[in-house]
Amino acid sequence: MIRTVIQGMFVGITETVPGVSGSTIAMILGVYERLLNALSMLTTKDRIKAFPFLFTFGIGMAGGFIASIQLIQYLLANFQLQTFFFFIGIITGFLPYIYGRIR
Repeated sequence: MIRTVIQGMFVGITETVPGVSGSTIAMILGVYERLLNALSMLTTKDRIKAFPFLFTFGIGMAGGFIASIQLIQYLLANFQLQTFFFFIGIITGFLPYIYGRIR
């Protein structure tokens, strides 16, 4: 359960970084398929089984998103150039991983 919250936090943090998708982080963390399965279960009679995972993941995602927004707002106000270069580095750093997954 704590692991799911932490994974959700990482996905939430990623949603605030320009150019990086939360689904990419979910794939890296190995939670992407589980998330898709839980979301698809919402349209079936077994939707109750999906709620515990989606709730804990959603709590983590919201917490990571809110904390990350506050941090990025501070960094952009005080260290704008360094923050932009950090974002460029993150995006560039993910490219080899994504390319490798495509192949």
